[in-house]
Amino acid sequence: MEPMDIMALEQRARALRAAEMRRLEKITARRLRAYAVRVGSAVVALAKAATQSLRHLFSWHPQRHA
Repeated sequence: MEPMDIMALEQRARALRAAEMRRLEKITARRLRAYAVRVGSAVVALAKAATQSLRHLFSWHPQRHA
């Protein structure tokens, strides 16, 4: 049986762990970005709908319809 190089194994394990953490960070960043875009578009749509309903509410003039 050949002697094991413990230091080389530990360095390789650390490098693999760091690469996996970078991969997971990229995946998380992509998912968060997609989620933020979806939430942002929903907020914009809600704001547009609220603006339209408020515009109708505040543009009503009772004397104009008499």
